[in-house]
Amino acid sequence: MNINPVIVDLLPPVNSHPKSIVDILPQPKNDISNILMNKFRAENNLRNMLSQLKNQSAALDSNLGYEKYVKVTPDVQKVALEITHGAKTDDEKMYRIEQWVQKNVTYTSDIKNYHQSEYWAFPSETLRNRKGDCEDGAFLIHALGLASGVDPEKLRTYGGVVYDPNSGGPGGHGWVAYERELDNEWITLDWCYWAKHSDLDSRKPMSEDLNYIDDMWYVTADKTVETPIANKVRYASGGFHKDMIKGAYVNFKA
Repeated sequence: MNINPVIVDLLPPVNSHPKSIVDILPQPKNDISNILMNKFRAENNLRNMLSQLKNQSAALDSNLGYEKYVKVTPDVQKVALEITHGAKTDDEKMYRIEQWVQKNVTYTSDIKNYHQSEYWAFPSETLRNRKGDCEDGAFLIHALGLASGVDPEKLRTYGGVVYDPNSGGPGGHGWVAYERELDNEWITLDWCYWAKHSDLDSRKPMSEDLNYIDDMWYVTADKTVETPIANKVRYASGGFHKDMIKGAYVNFKA
């Protein structure tokens, strides 16, 4: 795929070995409305250039290699099969897995858990310690889903910006998104910041959940995709994104 070098120059630099999810996020301003409005203006100015790109090119395959954090190991496989035994659908499997992680993993900072300011744990580590922070639990949910036989194309782990319920402002977060069977809508499976207990059928799509603002990358079973232009939270299935500005959708389809 050939991308106009002018556009590439406008993409934010990404640390190939980040210490933290926050390391690869733009630093937020104090006012979230200003963040979204500035984002709107920048993307509107780029729209003419972006129109030359095909839908999928707004999300760029990378060599970051974060997919290694969702690899299935024997211990993960064993627990996944125990959790999902008797489940008849992928939706039922993912609901059981999400609820199991919520109940059996304690949110713990990396300083307290690993004596480091930031540490990304593999699913086996989180499973063994039964402790972790946001991305640790997200990677575990993702890996358990894969181990239980859920379609890999229906699972993603996102790194991005959400409304932080602790600070009341924007903050970095890691969470899982799942394309449910009911209507092929992407929904969030979050075990900590915005944990839910309702069944998957009743949840609003991720695109309508305003607790989730934007993503900078997402992980699948076999790749890591950078999303510096596309907002896959608002428009997960492809194409140029819909951004939420003061409660109204603005469609950036070329």
